[in-house]
Amino acid sequence: MEIPIGGWKGLRNQLEQESNDGIDSLYSQTDAGEELEKIQQEVEDTLGVVLEPSTQMGMGGIWFYSSDFKQKLAENYDYQMFNEDVIELAIQSKTKATFKKMYKQYLENILNDSQYAIDDEEY
Repeated sequence: MEIPIGGWKGLRNQLEQESNDGIDSLYSQTDAGEELEKIQQEVEDTLGVVLEPSTQMGMGGIWFYSSDFKQKLAENYDYQMFNEDVIELAIQSKTKATFKKMYKQYLENILNDSQYAIDDEEY
């Protein structure tokens, strides 16, 4: 896995600068965003979760599925808030390992939040 020049600290600095510059979607527009997404993918794979950005009723949301797509785990988590939160977690994390731990906890909190979690009996 490649980290931009300067290691994790360099990646954090790039994310912070790009965030301050007002770039809306780091993932599709910047190298730092792409690197962050690769790290996120490692955590999602560990949890057996697939995130799928969706649009429903004109609002951007994220749906969470099991890795085999047989079960929806959570739905309609705000896409913009998700991006901002993840970038902030990365900027606050002193190491890649710390970010991975914090991101894992962040995802688990969403999956366990009754506002977003899917009732098993519903599906």
